[in-house]
Amino acid sequence: MDVLDLANRLEGILRNYLDCGYDEFGVKANGNLDAGDWMQPIAFALGDKYSSSDRDEDLKEQIDYFLGNTLVGKNISDLIFQA
Repeated sequence: MDVLDLANRLEGILRNYLDCGYDEFGVKANGNLDAGDWMQPIAFALGDKYSSSDRDEDLKEQIDYFLGNTLVGKNISDLIFQA
């Protein structure tokens, strides 16, 4: 799977989670992947999940670890190629 396919999948997942349409989602999966800031929508979605997970400490730890250690760079290419 290439970067654009992965970006399209990620965009779809985030738009579905955030319950927003294509026009409402601020980062588009297109040929300008290096310019797009993918950390913000991912951090927003995970922050929402974190705040609603009062009793699930394991999930909170996983989110903390992902945001602090796994989610690096700014664009989708950084996220894919650093792994």
